[in-house]
Amino acid sequence: MNDRLDELWTDYLEGELENSGLTELDALLSRDEARVRQVCDDYQQHRLLGRLHAEGPADRDRFVKRTLERLAAGHDEFTRATLSRLDPGARPRILRWAIPSLAAAAAIVFAAILWPRGGDSEVPPVIASLILSEDCVWADDTSVTDEGRALHPGFLTLQKGNAVIRFTGGAEMVMSGETQLELLSASRARLAHGEVVIRADEGAEGFVLETPASELVDLGTEFVVWVDRGGATRMQVHEGLVSADGELVEAGQAIRFEGGGSKVGRKVAGDPQAPRFSEMLRRANPRARPDLMRVYEGFDLPAGNYNLDELDGGKGWSGPWRLPEADEKTDGYHAAASPNVTVVHGRLDIPWPVRGGRKGALELGAGRQTKIRPLAESINLAGEQVTFLSFMVATPERGSTVDLTLRSSERFWGGKLGFGWTSSGRPIVRTGGGSISRGTRSIPEGGTIFCVARIRSRADAPDELSLRCYHPSDSLPFLETADWDVESHQVDLSGRFDLLEVTTEGSSPVWLDELRIGPTWRSVAPIRDNEP
Repeated sequence: MNDRLDELWTDYLEGELENSGLTELDALLSRDEARVRQVCDDYQQHRLLGRLHAEGPADRDRFVKRTLERLAAGHDEFTRATLSRLDPGARPRILRWAIPSLAAAAAIVFAAILWPRGGDSEVPPVIASLILSEDCVWADDTSVTDEGRALHPGFLTLQKGNAVIRFTGGAEMVMSGETQLELLSASRARLAHGEVVIRADEGAEGFVLETPASELVDLGTEFVVWVDRGGATRMQVHEGLVSADGELVEAGQAIRFEGGGSKVGRKVAGDPQAPRFSEMLRRANPRARPDLMRVYEGFDLPAGNYNLDELDGGKGWSGPWRLPEADEKTDGYHAAASPNVTVVHGRLDIPWPVRGGRKGALELGAGRQTKIRPLAESINLAGEQVTFLSFMVATPERGSTVDLTLRSSERFWGGKLGFGWTSSGRPIVRTGGGSISRGTRSIPEGGTIFCVARIRSRADAPDELSLRCYHPSDSLPFLETADWDVESHQVDLSGRFDLLEVTTEGSSPVWLDELRIGPTWRSVAPIRDNEP
């Protein structure tokens, strides 16, 4: 499926495709039967999976089994009956080609649900992320210590510095100084010795911290734990409740377990100076890390008109901006697109440390605009790594689409990773083969939007793509967000991407600035000194 067809089909599924776009989509589909089959499969999965997620577990299982039993009865009857259940009266014009392939698509969907992929159980699960590593020195038994990396079950032995762990169950933990922690699951860890502060907000209750002397169960709280090398444990609750081997400890209270195998705790007076989560972060003194940025483009030029080949500033590029070449143009590309562009000042304004447009921003005019720039160092997605990408975009009104896409110069149409939003303002992530993930929250209309994307690739497990879009009224966290607008987990990324493509479309101009690529959240997101 080419990119133009991909975009039109996405708009159709979102209910945003106008009559002119529908005519273009019909024309593209009429040229190639393979495209028709792919669109039909995508439509069926879109509807069926929406139905499955809407049902309760028991209803979902019954629906799947019933549908599989009816599958053999006949393709036409099965398809019509299933579609009538999914969305009565909402069948698109496209489906006049669909009947032969919908049943096959449904079989694939249901098979994937009922019979998980073999071998997945052998892949170590991701149970946490290292979202901050400030001045850390790790022992040799700690295998993954790069900020932003996914963490699997195993040991983290910190010799000095401060680190923040976010468990997939929702709890967050600050490690400080000489501390050894064993990660057990998404909601359980074992502290051998050292100091940690744990914060489990609403929805993350039930986190368990094992120590040599006790098992501490969070009941929606914040608490600090010290364990010395002899096993003696002291725990103090700052907020909420903690169960210490069944004994409830309230906010302001502390409990101590002696070492030497003793499992008997006694409550002691709380220390008003005991560190809080926020205090531990202040102690860590996290700083912005623009020094880690691998790629940057700030369009730092005087306002005025330029040829594209004059836009060669920034760092991490192997050449200036350019138009798509002949074999890179989609069916919807306008051949008359001009190589002349405009740099403007004062169009973007965000009350954060980095103000887009202060030294220049690229204006992308009305209509469909595509610009490409080659990267000096390709992004290799073959192994375990994480890459962050951020950008600022301003539009005067709702209706424009925005896509920043990573591609390969060797196989331009062989794969892609795209981040942006639809004309209705819904954040979206696209990958090669027509895979699309959409956010449920629409970004506010107009104004400047700051977006951060995360690409987390894994060697032997599904990769993860995430996108978060911020409005000036939003609070921009200095730690990697846990509240992504879009998260796509079941993708398989590979290859090297060495091109960045920017595509916008709408009835009014779009302004782009502050393109950044780096290995950590702090390398691409602005942060004030001493912000914690």
